[in-house]
Amino acid sequence: MTETMANVVQIKNIIEALPTLIIYVVPGYIILWIIAFNLTQEINKDNHIILKSLVISYLLVNLIKAVAPIDSPKTIVFILILSVFLGFAISKFITSYSFSWMLQFLKIYRTPQSNIWLDILDFTHGVWARVYIPSEKIIYEGALIKYGQSGDGANHYILLSNYIAYSYESEILEDNSENNTYYVAVNIKDISRIELIYNPKSKKIL
Repeated sequence: MTETMANVVQIKNIIEALPTLIIYVVPGYIILWIIAFNLTQEINKDNHIILKSLVISYLLVNLIKAVAPIDSPKTIVFILILSVFLGFAISKFITSYSFSWMLQFLKIYRTPQSNIWLDILDFTHGVWARVYIPSEKIIYEGALIKYGQSGDGANHYILLSNYIAYSYESEILEDNSENNTYYVAVNIKDISRIELIYNPKSKKIL
């Protein structure tokens, strides 16, 4: 067999094995990517992502294999769709009150979130924030509705709506408490202190 023929055979074998390779890597990767996205984690920094994807995919595929052949195109599509669903379901559970309660019950007091704002924000009842900016001697007070970061990741911001800005001497500088079309984005690195006020019904109150 010539070298050219050997290369052709190798390429043919790779092509034939490609569906199997995909089904044993992609489902796990989809699950991990969705979880990382919802938890604001950087999956590209995980040096073991392929190994984790293989393990998760192997377990998932073998569960499906017990009830249906995995060489069926419909089954493969079902596994991929199921991976999307599982990724969202797992990430929602990790960010839920039930998971926080379970951690406390087990006396685990660290957060699974890479970003603490997921623990602070209450999307059900809302949270009121009082933010101190010592460099400008300004205090912002308003509804904390979002957090985010700049494109290069160098700066992180929180977004307040219905806010009031006043000086350290309690002089009102701007009052948009009744205007929900005005927002202020505050760079977190400029903040010296944040005071949070939750609704009494909030499950964020531990």
